[in-house]
Amino acid sequence: MQLDAGKRRKAGQVNLTPLIDVVFILLLFFLLSSTFTQWRELNVTASGQANDVEQQALLEIQLVSSLGDIRVADQLYAADALNLQQLVAENPNTVFAIDARDGLTAQAMITLADRLKQAGAERVSLAGIVR
Repeated sequence: MQLDAGKRRKAGQVNLTPLIDVVFILLLFFLLSSTFTQWRELNVTASGQANDVEQQALLEIQLVSSLGDIRVADQLYAADALNLQQLVAENPNTVFAIDARDGLTAQAMITLADRLKQAGAERVSLAGIVR
């Protein structure tokens, strides 16, 4: 007597569509519920914006290196908080004009401008000095 053992089962196929849906929903959830870096606003005086720049003193600060070394009136300083606070205290109503050497990045200039603002400088210009 011959017994019918039944049909052989095919190996089951896994449908990936529900898995992809769940992954996208999780991705969307984490993107919407996460917090991103809060960027600070830095007010910078452009050369054409200020009409009273001529009435105020202008102090040229030359950015010498990407590490933050600066040159003011032919003296070399490290751009740490103490030196910048002293510089701002000595020149209270001054426009600080940041000029950079060739090869330095814009981020180094922005970092110096931000440090000057934190030291108490009210007017910072990235326009550079016209020679």
